[in-house]
Amino acid sequence: MRVPSIDDFIEIPIPSDAQLSPDGLSVAYAVTVPKWETDEFITSIWLASLASSTPELRLLEPSGCKSWYPRWSPNGRYLAFLSDQPRNRGSQIYCLEIASGRVKPLTNAPFGVVELAWSPDSQQIAYRMLENTRLRQEKTLYGPYEIADHSHFYHHLWLVELNSGQQNRLTEGTAFDVRERFQWSPNGRKIAFHGWPAYHPKYSHESSVYTVELATRCVRKVANPPCEAVIWSPDGNQLAFNYCPPGEPWYFTNGKVATISAQDGGGLTIIGQSFDENPELLSWGKEGIYFHALQGTSRYIFCLNPVSQECKKLTCDTPPGFSVSMPQRNAHLSATSDYSQIAFVAGDRTHVEEVYVLETETGHLRCVTNFSKQMQSLKLQPSQVIQWRTADGVQVEGVLTKPANVQPHEKCPLIVCLHGGPAFFAALNQLIDKYDRGAYPIQLWVSGGSAVLQPNYRGSGGRGHVFRQLNLQKPGMGEIEDILAGIDALVEQGWVDADRIGICGWSYGGFLTALASTKTKRFAAASCGGAITDWSLQFSATDVPEFVEQCMQGTPWENPAKYFECSPVNYAPETKTAVLIQHSQNDVRVPVSNALSLHRRLIRHGGVSRLITYNMEHSPYRPKQCRHIMKENLDWFNHWLHLEEPELLDVEA
Repeated sequence: MRVPSIDDFIEIPIPSDAQLSPDGLSVAYAVTVPKWETDEFITSIWLASLASSTPELRLLEPSGCKSWYPRWSPNGRYLAFLSDQPRNRGSQIYCLEIASGRVKPLTNAPFGVVELAWSPDSQQIAYRMLENTRLRQEKTLYGPYEIADHSHFYHHLWLVELNSGQQNRLTEGTAFDVRERFQWSPNGRKIAFHGWPAYHPKYSHESSVYTVELATRCVRKVANPPCEAVIWSPDGNQLAFNYCPPGEPWYFTNGKVATISAQDGGGLTIIGQSFDENPELLSWGKEGIYFHALQGTSRYIFCLNPVSQECKKLTCDTPPGFSVSMPQRNAHLSATSDYSQIAFVAGDRTHVEEVYVLETETGHLRCVTNFSKQMQSLKLQPSQVIQWRTADGVQVEGVLTKPANVQPHEKCPLIVCLHGGPAFFAALNQLIDKYDRGAYPIQLWVSGGSAVLQPNYRGSGGRGHVFRQLNLQKPGMGEIEDILAGIDALVEQGWVDADRIGICGWSYGGFLTALASTKTKRFAAASCGGAITDWSLQFSATDVPEFVEQCMQGTPWENPAKYFECSPVNYAPETKTAVLIQHSQNDVRVPVSNALSLHRRLIRHGGVSRLITYNMEHSPYRPKQCRHIMKENLDWFNHWLHLEEPELLDVEA
């Protein structure tokens, strides 16, 4: 057994998008691995034959080819997928004939295909494509430019015939942007989708449900916003979708399951109201509406009977920490034609993510892959769930990972690692957490003698509607109390060193890190990534000012005192914590001016700060970026909590 390296975590294959064949005899899935020589993550598609006790695996395309989004034809004869090959103009649809093994291209879309869906008769494929013809024409005349809060881009639907390859447009214009997860009607005559007024996140809460009739290309709005993720009933008479009641702060509200008439949009009915979490719809089968949702520190697949309102949990709690991984945003439930089996990706507290097939009647679970074998030679510590109560009576839970054989008389450092969202959650399910692959090397900290606490502070998902809205109006204030109470609970046990505590997080977790490290004196070191540090600045510069306005229950000119109180930069003069700041130069969600503002105020007032910026979006997406971000975090906390002197640690003070 050996201590893992940063590269070990980055090189763990990540499975996703498991797709079960209609007969249940094969499963296709995507696997993502790093390609160091080109500094990119490569996704490829694998096929597993389930006929024998040991699944037979084969790579669909040659190694190094980028392929993803596998989808079986309803008759099971074909597997379509997307591939971004060097000769392509963006990603295109390819089709594998299962019997012959032949693969042929189906599209040559000028802007690339982002999603596909088979017709019920397996003769056509509908696909979604991003179009920007007008912008391309204007840039030829004027050069590059951007208009604030405006988009020249629109996704639209097209059709391609399987045999002839003929392609036909279904939707067009600037009235709406077709969003992910469109679906064919059972009779193949219509397609339902949800659409925004334009391709810009500011319009996400204005999403409406539409249907388009294939014969006439007639588009009809059948449900008003805010709603998304539309699916058909098996008889084609109803549509179901995720729905947020009007007037609710949609960023902080658990959605509902709504149904309407597919013919005229009438009869809006909210079902399953006793389910107190955020259901994200997958499919509608003979037993009911399938969706996934959080509960506690795990994600499960459920089936809601729209008549009896009974909600049945399909996935299990064993092995300990077993949790379904977040499906792709444009994925429906992967099931056999009779829904007797479903496929998904999941992990638990002693295994990394694997592909599973579940028999829905018996509950028998079959693991198809064995990526965890790659980790058997590494020294890794499983996690546990702990709970504590805050001074104002809120019960909070978190995921704790301790070094091996911690003795009460040997006090060890503690690093608090915060999730983003804010409605995401710290999961028990992964032996290797997602942070270990991109930002925070949790298992390396643990192997070096530090404990790591990942709290599900108020506002986190998995604890119901009331808990999710506890962080409204004064973001950060209640969450900090939750975090400090969790630290106190561990310190009181006697094995945590109260003088060697660190804190880190990305995005909303980065904001909480910045606030905790500037507003309190509890932390020796901090690392905030992609962090909001000035809420007034954030409102003015982000691409989602509505999120800020909902957080603060008003604008900066309506609630200036609240914006000031919740902004970490305003506590910089008194900060004693050594702060590492990591941020993207191109971040439109949390602009880099947030990082610069905090860094310069800390330095000006004699604090310790190190600012590193990267050429990426909001989060790292290249292997070498992940490697450097994790190395910086490893070195930073080793230096300030263990007094180690890593190479090239250039601290500006």
